[in-house]
Amino acid sequence: MEREDTHAAWDKIAPGYDKTNTPTQMGIANEGLRRAGLRGGMRFLDVAAGSGALSIPAARLGAQVLATDQSPVMLELLKERADQDGLNIETRVMDGHELELDDRFAVRRNAVSRHAEGH
Repeated sequence: MEREDTHAAWDKIAPGYDKTNTPTQMGIANEGLRRAGLRGGMRFLDVAAGSGALSIPAARLGAQVLATDQSPVMLELLKERADQDGLNIETRVMDGHELELDDRFAVRRNAVSRHAEGH
């Protein structure tokens, strides 16, 4: 599957993914962040962020979060969830295989390694 096709596929399934996967993964994310030692004020990069399963808990801990994803729809859902919680999370549509970022993050998370493409 070409990357453009993958982007469109994730956009299409984003609403269902947001309802079924993201809420259940947030509990696991909290434990992972605790073990990683994430604290308020740290910069946190979430690659293949989806609709915020890790970005939202990181922001709740006070981290400065940059969430990247290839799916604009996923990031829109993430922003909606963050806004509901009064959280400020920066989002950027970006392919996790071709990031264009500076390298100043205390903690990075990359879901690309969990899946062949995308999330």
